[in-house]
Amino acid sequence: IGLVKLGISGAGIVSWVGEGNPPKDKNEYEYGQAFEAWTSMVKKAMKSAPNANLMGVLWMQGETDANKKELAEKYKANLQKLIKAFRKEVSSDNLPFLIGKIQAKKFLFLKEVWKAQEETAKEIPHTVLVNTDSIELNKDNLHFSAKGQIDLGKAFATEFLKMSAGRQKTKR
Repeated sequence: IGLVKLGISGAGIVSWVGEGNPPKDKNEYEYGQAFEAWTSMVKKAMKSAPNANLMGVLWMQGETDANKKELAEKYKANLQKLIKAFRKEVSSDNLPFLIGKIQAKKFLFLKEVWKAQEETAKEIPHTVLVNTDSIELNKDNLHFSAKGQIDLGKAFATEFLKMSAGRQKTKR
């Protein structure tokens, strides 16, 4: 199993889909660059392992969007756009996309992002929401603890195995 990880602290989904006007701070990618970096990394990984198959996406993002009303209101549309764009980029309409439920309880618009995540999982085929409610957080009540990160991996794996039972490998 190979994983391609790209995490950008404080990046809202607009950094991934190239919509809106992302804040211009040192932690934010410019308009759409996160998506370009991500797809480039995935393609390089696939090229370096020609016998491997791309099996799915584990998506854990949305905290920044839950902190601002205007971002939370657009989260569903942006998430759905991202899923469709990534699947198109890797030529796989059925690629499993697993969305980790965010736990940014201190943010005012958390429920809006939760709703967007839930509705996206219901509306977009081959997409599921991974429940993270019982996963341990750090003292900041935002990020997962070391134990929580292990449990998060197990939760993603469990949902992925449920999705992929009987499913054909994704063709490149």
